[in-house]
Formats: sequence, structure tokens, C-alpha cells
Amino acid sequence: MPQKLAKHWTSIGYFRPIFDYLRAAGQPRAPYLKLLGLSEADLSNPDVRIDNSLLHPLFQMAERECGDPNIGLHAGLTMQVQHIGIVGLLAMSCQYAREIFELHARYQSLIGDGFVFNYYLIDDAFCVDAAVATGHPPLGRQEYEYSLAGLYRLQSQLIGGDSAFQRIELPFERPPAGSAIESLLDAPVSYGHDRIRIFLAKSVYDAELVGADPHIKQLLETQAHQRLLQLRGEQASSDPMLARIRELIAERLAYGTASLESIADAMQVSVRTLQRQLDQHDTRFTQLLDDTRQDLARRYISNAELSLLEIAMMLGFAEQSSFNRAFKRWFGESPGAYRRNS
Repeated sequence: MPQKLAKHWTSIGYFRPIFDYLRAAGQPRAPYLKLLGLSEADLSNPDVRIDNSLLHPLFQMAERECGDPNIGLHAGLTMQVQHIGIVGLLAMSCQYAREIFELHARYQSLIGDGFVFNYYLIDDAFCVDAAVATGHPPLGRQEYEYSLAGLYRLQSQLIGGDSAFQRIELPFERPPAGSAIESLLDAPVSYGHDRIRIFLAKSVYDAELVGADPHIKQLLETQAHQRLLQLRGEQASSDPMLARIRELIAERLAYGTASLESIADAMQVSVRTLQRQLDQHDTRFTQLLDDTRQDLARRYISNAELSLLEIAMMLGFAEQSSFNRAFKRWFGESPGAYRRNS
């Protein structure tokens, strides 16, 4: 079973390269696992998550015990596509590089919620923009360099060709002893910025990839979407405020009053205060509304006594066609087909 979600967390798979690096260096992994509250078996369990507040102590211990001042870079450069789970498998099925970036932006929270990624074209370059999530505990140089090196390794595996980094901006000061980044990643680096920004050639965005499989991609994306919904359900059920909002939405859907304003009024707070509270939980009202509708749709569709029109009305849709489109987005098939196949 998945662990209870920490405020900020990362899937164990993403940090598996650290433990592989420790083994290769002849380091016993038991002290590091103890620090994280994990067992050896947990390293192979994709549902295990690391509380991100423990990452800085983890890297500090690894740097000290291994005597490697660049352990973040060195461990990150051993990352493999399989370490990012279903998101990595999805990336391998894409036809164009831009699909990888779009999918990662959509499903990044399946890997963890420490960074918020954005991708955009700017001037003559393509930019990967990674900002630390609001309220996240401070990151040290090793954690940043691990993520940077991991991104470098993944893009070289998935895209290859001319996808090398052109330049890098980092949110920490240049180490007193100098930086190994420029030589290891073969790119100029500037320091003291507010986030990680990686610039690649604009042509990378439209690069065509080998091994594309649209059918596998569709199947994997359906599975990834289900996992994302499950994760959001865990987040909502583990947080009293989010659980209360979903409860209020469910009560009001059939009456067409499940609006942000009505929920704020029921909770006796202003709309602005409620929006601020949702921002602090890294979610939006529209997302909670959509998730609640989907959960209820799954329950209602199994009741053969309810017509599809009745279900649409109970979920607060003005037209059955709108419900049909939403249902297909949620489950990958029409309500009628879903009911027949259940």
C-alpha cells in the first residue's frame, strides 16, 4: 500500500541511483535506509515515497561517507529511464520530443512534487524551467546537481542527437572549490538564479524519436491518468481541508451550486482565502471539482438503475454530451461502453 503522503515527497525510484552509487562505492546502505525509515525491500517498491525533508541529510551523509564532493552529479549521471516509472515508459513510446515534455508536465507529480516544471520556447532556444514547489524545504547544492544530472542523462537517453545542454542557470552560488558541472555536462553555467533553467537548441522540441508506439502510449497514458487520480484522492483524503471541500462539492453537484464561491461561503472564508489555501496545497478548485465528479461517476455508472442522463444531471452537467466528453477523458471510453464492459 502507498505510504501516507508527506507534505513534499518523491518516489523512491527517482533516488534509486543514489543507492546504486553507494553500493558501487562499497558503502553499506543500511544507515541511509534507516535515515529514511525504509527497508532494503522498499527500494524495489514503486509505491514507496521519500519525505523530501530528509533529502538534504541523505546527501550530506553520502557526501561525507563517500568523500565525494560531487556525489549529486555523479549519482545523477547514472539515472535510467526506468527510474521514473510509468512516466519513463510513456516517454519511450513518444514519436516527437515535444510529446515527452508535454507528458512530463502533465504527470510530473507521479514522480514527486518537489519541483514544478515548465517548458517553453524562448528566442532561439528551448527552455526547461524547474522551480522548487511553494513551501518546500530548502535544497542543498547536491540535491540540485543530482536533479540536473538526472535530467541530462534522461534527455540523452530519450532524445540523443543534438539535445546537449547549451547553457545552464542554477539557484545556488558557485562552489568555492570550483564546479565540475561544466566539464561533466559540457555546458556553460551561471549561478545565483531563482531556479534551474536549462537551455537546449530549439530544434530539440520537434526532434523525431525512434521506437514510437502510439498504441502502447495510449494504454500507458490511460494507466498514468488513473494513477494520477488515485494520487489526488490520497492527497484529498489525507488532508482534512481538501476532504471537506470534496464533500461540499459532492453535496452541491446535483443542484448546480458546486462553485468556488458557494464552497467558500459554506466554509465561512472569502474566495481569496480559499484560493490561497488551495495554492498552499498545490491544487486548484477546478481540479478538485473534476476529481470529485470522476469518483462519483465511477460509482454511479455501476448502478444499472440510473440512466446516463440521470448521472449527468447528478454530476452537475448541463448537457449529457458534456458528461460524455468528460467521462471519455476520465476513463478512455464512453459511458455506455464502460458500462457494457464492466
